[in-house]
Amino acid sequence: MKKIQPTNAIIAVTLSCNARCKMCDIWRTKVNDEVKPSFYERLPSGLRDINVTGGEPFLREDLPEVIEVIYSICNSPRIIISTNGLLTKKIERSMKRIIKVDPQIAVRISIDGIGGEHDEIRGIPGAFTKGLESLRILRENGVKDLGIALTVMYSNVSQVSMVYDLANDWGVEFSIIIVTSSPIYFGEKESLKPSDDGALRDEFNYLVRSELRHWTPRRLARAYFDYTVWNYFHTQKRPFECDAGQGFFYLDPCGNVYGCSVLDFCLGNLKDHSFETIWYSKRAFEFRRLASDCHKCWMVCTAKTAMRKSLYKPFFWLVKNKVRARMRTQIL
Repeated sequence: MKKIQPTNAIIAVTLSCNARCKMCDIWRTKVNDEVKPSFYERLPSGLRDINVTGGEPFLREDLPEVIEVIYSICNSPRIIISTNGLLTKKIERSMKRIIKVDPQIAVRISIDGIGGEHDEIRGIPGAFTKGLESLRILRENGVKDLGIALTVMYSNVSQVSMVYDLANDWGVEFSIIIVTSSPIYFGEKESLKPSDDGALRDEFNYLVRSELRHWTPRRLARAYFDYTVWNYFHTQKRPFECDAGQGFFYLDPCGNVYGCSVLDFCLGNLKDHSFETIWYSKRAFEFRRLASDCHKCWMVCTAKTAMRKSLYKPFFWLVKNKVRARMRTQIL
């Protein structure tokens, strides 16, 4: 049997957080045994897309050392750091060191609404201003791959298109997910229900039509992904079989390897076993059987590898809807 090698991973380097977000309980978690930078030498070398996140990753003073180890061991992968952008000065100090290690490093700042709407969701007065200030500082310090990430929940549905337009005004990437519950990561949160899709449909139509007017592969891929996000929300069915435990895994700050960041199913701990031992264990194969029929989420972490296996679906969807977008008709 051909060995299954992961290419994507979410690596949470801390669960400490300086925000108090409505849709996430990570900040309530206390972890006292976060692994040291040298621990990441145990990662598989074949990783190509890595999301370094938290909690708030810039709370770690040794984040530059963590990035250096990951970048070296995984042979120059694409690394994205996800941040709430609140620690502007610390972000600037750390990124001046990180960009010397990885000149192509990407950063995504969470923005969930405009002005006070974002502050309310994040539970921090001035969070919106601080996030944009961090975005400006990162650009001035030579970080070229920048973006804004939005999490949709009941309170900010009407903000989706405005945050999308903000990202375009700044000339940065835009990404979107719908709030998801996770007993091992985000916490148990109330998800949006398909019966609430009227206003959200209009917002996603705006996103998808806008992206379809472009011709670059990245923006066309974003149009298709945004369409699949709304379609998953509407149907509660993934458009592709889940790739968790095959092309993707989640690593927590204590060294625990999970097949994904949603299911409470630990495969093993990298402190005790090699990655190969964990990845090809009986427990890992049990997880893959479970994940193959799972519909608990649809996020970019598993969407990337899943869609690459069935490129004909995005291709035919794009051919069909490119024309519809120019005619300004509804896509969803």
